[in-house]
Amino acid sequence: MAKLESFDFHWQQLTPYSLAQTPTELASIRVEAKRNGVVKLAGNVGWIALIDAESLSSSIEKVDVVFEIWRDAIGKSSPIYVGRDSAQASDRGRGLTFDNYCISSMDLIDYNGGENGKYILTARVINLLNIDALVIAPLTFYGAAIEK
Repeated sequence: MAKLESFDFHWQQLTPYSLAQTPTELASIRVEAKRNGVVKLAGNVGWIALIDAESLSSSIEKVDVVFEIWRDAIGKSSPIYVGRDSAQASDRGRGLTFDNYCISSMDLIDYNGGENGKYILTARVINLLNIDALVIAPLTFYGAAIEK
């Protein structure tokens, strides 16, 4: 039977903030595991897709957000998780709403956990100009080391 070795959990009350086209750190946790240990990671991010419809020909556009989980440091190596989620953005200023609220979830097992045990959850928007994604809540990120 597997046994829980170490556990860390991150949550925070958010003031909404905009995502950039480069990875924006949303949360980080530290889960100490044996060298090449097994670590379970999971997270949820609530966000809203927005556009500036004044400058676009359409008042509804697709907004794509990429979520990544990094081991140790952002950009030091490749992320261990990459996921993409989409929502339909609308111009709130005109009272238009569509499918623009989204909760993105991620769940994975890292079979190469380490003694450092730092994991970072990031997000970035990949669309072009006049499109925005705001992280609004919930934001949870947790990890648990599991003994083999």
